[in-house]
Amino acid sequence: LPVTKNQERKYKIMEFVKYKNSTAAKKITSTWKTTVGVTYTSQDFCCKSCFFKKCGACYGFFGPCSWVWKKVTMGLDGSPVSDLPRDAVRKGVPEIIRLNETGDICIPGTDKISQEILESYKKAFFVAKTVYGYTHAPATAENIELIKKFNKEKFFIQFSCESLQKVRRVKAFGLSAVLSVESMADPVKKMGSLTMVRCPSATSKNTKCVDCKLCFRPHEQVIVFPVHGPGRKKAIATGKLLKL
Repeated sequence: LPVTKNQERKYKIMEFVKYKNSTAAKKITSTWKTTVGVTYTSQDFCCKSCFFKKCGACYGFFGPCSWVWKKVTMGLDGSPVSDLPRDAVRKGVPEIIRLNETGDICIPGTDKISQEILESYKKAFFVAKTVYGYTHAPATAENIELIKKFNKEKFFIQFSCESLQKVRRVKAFGLSAVLSVESMADPVKKMGSLTMVRCPSATSKNTKCVDCKLCFRPHEQVIVFPVHGPGRKKAIATGKLLKL
């Protein structure tokens, strides 16, 4: 997508909507009384090496969330990262916040996690009960240290991986990891010291994130996500994803 010159520090915090109006919220909760907050960051904040973005399989390229992401990336919507705490007060903070429905938390044009974004999230969402998300950033020593500092109390970001090598590195530092694969036959699988658990919603549309809650907090298991959605074939065509 084209990026305007003034688009360097953009994010979009989605209007806090009930589940029937939001594809993102549908994945998280089926309870009418639960409101979910979602943030969108522009494509600038995606890590340079992101597997899904490079092969064109990112779910952010498809469907309703792509419409929001395109506006944010082009600078037509959203606000500077530093304004997020102010906007969160104005809109009201719900109990559950899903960070980066699209986009990531990296310094534009790099694979380095942005401390500015993490600090802004902490200031904006300290009253929420659950604040969680994922990052495709490489598991470098610098990135791992930043996530370790961020992951306290209600705040939780885990590393999204496409290889067992990255999973093992993340786990070696005591952090949580999720793994994208081509397929996974069984709901649970032991691989040496690793326990792989397939995301329950991958096989049941009736299972929501609020029912499972594995991604809401640090976990010993490796949560496995078989690739799905419109970009599935592109991801599988790379030949780089595992079959478990």
